[in-house]
Amino acid sequence: MKIVFFLLSLVILSSCGGDIDTKPDRADITLQFEHVVGNQPLNFTSEFRTNSNQSFTVEDFRYYLSNLSFENTQTGVKYEIPNSYHLIRENGTGIASLILENMPLADYDQFNFSWGIDAEKNTSLDQTGDLDPSNEMAWNWNTGYKFLLLEGRLTPSNQGLVYHIGSNHNYKNLQVAIPQDAQIDSRTQSTMVFKVDILKAFEGVSTIDIAVNNSVMGGPFADNIAINIAQGFFQLQEIK
Repeated sequence: MKIVFFLLSLVILSSCGGDIDTKPDRADITLQFEHVVGNQPLNFTSEFRTNSNQSFTVEDFRYYLSNLSFENTQTGVKYEIPNSYHLIRENGTGIASLILENMPLADYDQFNFSWGIDAEKNTSLDQTGDLDPSNEMAWNWNTGYKFLLLEGRLTPSNQGLVYHIGSNHNYKNLQVAIPQDAQIDSRTQSTMVFKVDILKAFEGVSTIDIAVNNSVMGGPFADNIAINIAQGFFQLQEIK
């Protein structure tokens, strides 16, 4: 059965005239992020290992998603979620959620989003909500925001791990295809479940030795981590 996000775009509806009801059906869509380290759910008490057998713990994990949209790549119909700047913060349970409320229903086959903050917002810290500097994700007006904050410790040495990754050139636009065999009921809340694997930040296109590069806040290693994140950090698992 062909998937469809039964979401009828405001663009399509506004083009219809006559007596057609231009008030679209709407629904809430939940984005659920399951934070893991390899095959283990993330928490702040366990010890984890990289594929090169380096042990570490995680004490804080946050990242920004922005400029969310849904589109039909065949027809060009697209719905951009307004003011979509979202700080996803791990609270120790391994799961974080974001609810997109009152979405117009249509036939979408792709979900678009960005990791980080676009240059326009990244150069201004006079923001509120998830972009408020009080969230401790901002450096300064010149440096902008941390797109990713990951902190913990190497074990058993207890040496600190600090990864604060940002900069305009590391902003990544990402796309996720909506599978054809997924079904979404337009009259109930649907959930898109993503796996977010911390190991993918260190072991993607480039391998980061966390024992040697245990503190990264800029430079080529930060750029390599950003590339790794774009390649496999976010994986759509299911739509339910």
